[in-house]
Amino acid sequence: MNNNENTFLRIVLPGSHKCGRIEHVKIAAQQGADMNRVEEIRKHFPLEYIKMEPGDALFFHCNLLHCSSANTSGKRRWALLCAYNRADNDPIWDHHNPHYTKLEKVSYSSIME
Repeated sequence: MNNNENTFLRIVLPGSHKCGRIEHVKIAAQQGADMNRVEEIRKHFPLEYIKMEPGDALFFHCNLLHCSSANTSGKRRWALLCAYNRADNDPIWDHHNPHYTKLEKVSYSSIME
């Protein structure tokens, strides 16, 4: 599959999120999944190529093995990573994750004020 200026490819290994925890190691200038594990997983789960257009969004399980083709457009490619935690799983020690804070529900009218 070829990339043009307005499209890019997201490459995923469907089902790989069920393979257990995979250590990440430094690969070039970024973190990546241990390639020995990835190569073994590829024997069981074939690559799937997803062609995306500007403005498209892709949601998937956080443990799904994935990568992207190079961004050749000259425009930014944004990523939004969301992580949720149960209220009863509050961190024991202070660190970069905040402690649980209960959200106060307010009426719609108070939002508009």
